[in-house]
Amino acid sequence: MMEQNYYEECIQKIKQLIEQGEYKEAEHLLMEELSMPYIPSFAEKQFVELERQLHGLMSKQGFNGVLPSEIEASLLSEDPQVQLMAVQSLAQYSCRSYLDVIQAFFDLKPDPKIQALMIDILIEQQINEEFEIEVDGMNMTFIPLYQERPHETDGYAAAWSLINEWFENENPALCAMCQQILIQECFLMLPMAYDELEALSLALSIVEHVSLSLDDGASYRKIASQQGDNVKRCVLKSCFV
Repeated sequence: MMEQNYYEECIQKIKQLIEQGEYKEAEHLLMEELSMPYIPSFAEKQFVELERQLHGLMSKQGFNGVLPSEIEASLLSEDPQVQLMAVQSLAQYSCRSYLDVIQAFFDLKPDPKIQALMIDILIEQQINEEFEIEVDGMNMTFIPLYQERPHETDGYAAAWSLINEWFENENPALCAMCQQILIQECFLMLPMAYDELEALSLALSIVEHVSLSLDDGASYRKIASQQGDNVKRCVLKSCFV
């Protein structure tokens, strides 16, 4: 009796979400229930029917993401654009329902930018599972729950402060470009991160590349002369694309 009451309440909640236009929330709840190893037949039939109705409504709304039923095929596609759409859609779903598929996606050695986005989503959702990936030709394992998102790391914060200190007032345009590249650079380091001791060399490397394109390196040379023996440069990953 308690089991039946649970499923009836769950079905009613999904129906209410659909009526209120909260399609993402309804879809998330449906996926959680349908991923359970056991579902009573009366509930499964209603869940499947609700999923069909929901997908029809989402299609009419012009939903351009990847539906839950299509996540596996899309993540494992050979087309990077299809993979990207699947990863972006996972930001709206529960990654816990796709752990094996996500590992299979990593095994395909996807584009580093798409891989980094997937890692960032796993960190944001605090997934407490181990994944194995390849970074720069080396295999490594990580648990998202214990990693930091790029903007939370010490190296990012320290490098951002340095760039602000050097250019926020003197050259706001160069400052903004350097900060954008800093975001890209720290993002592509995932699941690893720059620490505070690397912040100066990271900031200088970014400034050098931006300055060379804007003022033939004049801004970089000025900062480098002020830093003296502290001048060291990183090999950046972002390539500023």
